[in-house]
Amino acid sequence: ALQYLHLAAVYPPVPGSLGNNGGHNTVKGHLFKFLYRYLNEQTDLRTRMGDHHTMEESWQVVEELRRRYEGMSDDELGRLPSSSSD
Repeated sequence: ALQYLHLAAVYPPVPGSLGNNGGHNTVKGHLFKFLYRYLNEQTDLRTRMGDHHTMEESWQVVEELRRRYEGMSDDELGRLPSSSSD
């Protein structure tokens, strides 16, 4: 998600191409898809992600999510529920 945000900052979606704030809504939609399994557990961050309107707020949510999971091993991360196991 962080790498995607870097790319979206360098190559942003065309503003207004998808309506008011369409460029950022495109980024938000992609972030929700990338981070589904984590935002499903971290509902406060899911709410923040849905309510925000700027790239800076997207960065803040993704950084907070990273902080919450950074101490977990790959094995622990692999045991998290995912969209494919629903």
